[in-house]
Amino acid sequence: MRIAACARRSALVVALVCAGALLLGCAGTEDYRLGQQIDMGPYSFAVVGADTGRWSSTPTINISFRLNRDDTAPYTTDFQSSFGYKMELVDAAGNAFPVEPRPVSPVTRDGRQRSNAYRAEVRLSPSHEGVRDGSRIGKAVGDFTLIIDNPARQGNQPRRVAIPLQ
Repeated sequence: MRIAACARRSALVVALVCAGALLLGCAGTEDYRLGQQIDMGPYSFAVVGADTGRWSSTPTINISFRLNRDDTAPYTTDFQSSFGYKMELVDAAGNAFPVEPRPVSPVTRDGRQRSNAYRAEVRLSPSHEGVRDGSRIGKAVGDFTLIIDNPARQGNQPRRVAIPLQ
């Protein structure tokens, strides 16, 4: 009898600790909208648009970024490599797809290729490892949310942002 009461208390404590950890993880995500300036690490940028497309027979979501500020030193990292594995596109079914921004019309400045515009083509393949339910993959731009993790948080910058692509 005493063991059962102790086990119930332990289960309650574990549940409360897990709930608190879940809330802390979610609290680090801030909601942004298309076109809103985002300050992350040495960058200031905005997600300025999204549309649908195709890559062969696979549907895609194409995301456009405008880079407003890049305070990295010459011969160091760039926007593309800083946000590698830091962005993903998620639909309502929990399917997740990696987002890899690529420079549009880069020019050589300060000893390296730089661009003020980036674009990501996200292939919505049901065989992708982040797909939980291939039959429920979003089809329209508005079915997705872009999640961006801050690669080098400074000061009051957000840890993570969520941008509905509507």
